[in-house]
Amino acid sequence: MKNKIFFLFLIISLIGFGKEVVELINEGVVYLKMGDYKKAIEIFENAKRTASQNPDIYYYLGETYFRIGDTQKAVSNLQKAIDINPQKQSYHYTLALVYLSQNKNKEAMESLDRVLKISSLSLYGKEAERLKKELEKRNVETEVVKKWEKIEIEEKSKKEETKETKKEEVGQETQKEEKIPVGKLIKRIKFGTEDVRKTTSGLLLQYSPSEISQVINDIIEIISKEKIPEIRKNLIIVSGKVNSPEVIDMLLSIIKNEKESFDIKIISLDTLENLQKEKVVPELRRILEDMTEKREKAREEARKNLQQITQQLNSFVSQRDKLNSEIEKLNNRKNEIDGLLTPSPEWETKSISEKERQKLQTERDSLEEKINKNNNELQKINKEISELERKKGKYELLLKKKEIDISGIGSSAVIISTETPPGEEVLEGPRISFTQADEEKNEIIFAVKLMIFLSNARDKESLSIIKKAWREFGVKGLSIYYDISLGKLGEYRNINGMVARLKKNYPGDNLEEEINIRKNIVEVLGDYIKEKPDEEIKGLIEYLAEESEYPQIKTTAQKVMSSIGKKGI
Repeated sequence: MKNKIFFLFLIISLIGFGKEVVELINEGVVYLKMGDYKKAIEIFENAKRTASQNPDIYYYLGETYFRIGDTQKAVSNLQKAIDINPQKQSYHYTLALVYLSQNKNKEAMESLDRVLKISSLSLYGKEAERLKKELEKRNVETEVVKKWEKIEIEEKSKKEETKETKKEEVGQETQKEEKIPVGKLIKRIKFGTEDVRKTTSGLLLQYSPSEISQVINDIIEIISKEKIPEIRKNLIIVSGKVNSPEVIDMLLSIIKNEKESFDIKIISLDTLENLQKEKVVPELRRILEDMTEKREKAREEARKNLQQITQQLNSFVSQRDKLNSEIEKLNNRKNEIDGLLTPSPEWETKSISEKERQKLQTERDSLEEKINKNNNELQKINKEISELERKKGKYELLLKKKEIDISGIGSSAVIISTETPPGEEVLEGPRISFTQADEEKNEIIFAVKLMIFLSNARDKESLSIIKKAWREFGVKGLSIYYDISLGKLGEYRNINGMVARLKKNYPGDNLEEEINIRKNIVEVLGDYIKEKPDEEIKGLIEYLAEESEYPQIKTTAQKVMSSIGKKGI
């Protein structure tokens, strides 16, 4: 009776909300999906003043606050939505995600259990079951890790005692491996098991250029067919030991291939850096220019298509929700019929006649057919949603490129932004996945590395292209590379910032990348004072030439001082 009263009240309330509230909610959802969280909150708060008992308003407020990292407000709004409508699975599921972000696993499990209690057969039910199993597995793994940590501490002294012996054994084994003919290693890579092939591709890095040149054609062939990234990367690096037209053409073909992932392109570009530059500079200039034009067109396309895709997506999501609701009702009725059709024990009185049994069986068969039909339709809709989300996420990342920041261009570079990238969510709640953002990161790093390559080659024709490319791919964390690239092409900016960086303490991590940055800064400052004499900068370079603790910087500074002396400054 209470449920009937509640739903009657809800229907009356929804009628009272009217078209204006629905339009406000839809407008807020559009801004939420576009990432304009401030505007979304403003619209949802306005809607709340008009219809304070609409649970969807509180749900979307909770999701918006979750997106901006305010988990406390996210929890309070989601709980309010649940108070109004405790039967909406998406409310409980999203609340579980928020609790997980707060490391409140117990509360998250309780919310997931509520999702399963409402319906375990729906899409949310299946997702909740999957996430619950992951949490349970994680708890078990944590206990195992603690156990092994304890064992490791207890055995630490034993490991120290045998450390030298192990080093000798490893050294002997390495020496033994180095004696393997290079042709035999190629056979291992071609025909061995996956682990053998991975290990062997790493061993090839120890061989000399003359040895690699003997099998370079085999290596190029394997690279063209290899699917395992680790093996492919090792072989690309190995190929760079041979400065031949075939290797250069192979590396350029990888860099130009639009189907290649950007991490593979980055490895190929780094390998190309050590080979002949004259031949490849015009090619790389065109690649950077094409990337920039493609990004510009894609960004313009994103602006035009994003709103249309959002509308299509909302329509499909609405259809999906209706189908899920219908499937849930059909399953509930089918389960009810199954209970009635279950044979009763002999001591129980038969509750239904044979005629009623046949009628129920007919109804059950009809329900089964409808459920299968709806599930097939649901699969099609989910496929459409997935494709639209992929396109939408790509467009949103393009439009929000400036919000992505990257810590460097080395292998340890990470995305500084902590926001979950759009386009990675199948349900209404945010999903924790950075695959698309990682590829975006690698594309930016690849573009910046192209700028560095062209500036190192002192290709003056690239100056305007680099400036244009930076407008599309530039991010704050990599701005020092842009300054250096322009400086090497004769256009100096942020000279004071470069000088200040040379005087800062070295970081505790990414030391190798920082040394390379400072080495390049010294080169740029050397070019700068040849055009605009500056005694203070000259004194700094002279100091580094005498006392820098890192040989790379010291040698570079000495070369700069030598060239300054020849210039007569």
